[in-house]
Amino acid sequence: MKLAFSQILDRLYPDIIQYKQEIASQSLIEDNDIPFNTLYQNMISQFTTEKNFVSLILHIDDVSLCKSSKLILWLLSGAFVELPPHLRYRRSNMILLSIWIGYQEPIPKA
Repeated sequence: MKLAFSQILDRLYPDIIQYKQEIASQSLIEDNDIPFNTLYQNMISQFTTEKNFVSLILHIDDVSLCKSSKLILWLLSGAFVELPPHLRYRRSNMILLSIWIGYQEPIPKA
């Protein structure tokens, strides 16, 4: 997983840096994207002292694999908040974190 994460970050680094500059300058203030909103800005100011950070939006999706057996594939993936929206949700720019296959939805451990 660490290798996949590093490879994706290396490939996307120029886009992340450019978008972070736009976020810092508030040049797209009229845009209602996550990094321009107050909650994100407050989180960044409180919890990050590093400039080289990224944050993820986590997604969980299910896909039926077979109608006759009701086997389901569950995917947990992450999208980088520090990418512009038109790049953020491309499959090639998201990281796959977990796969689960079963007949019922996964039960998280508390």
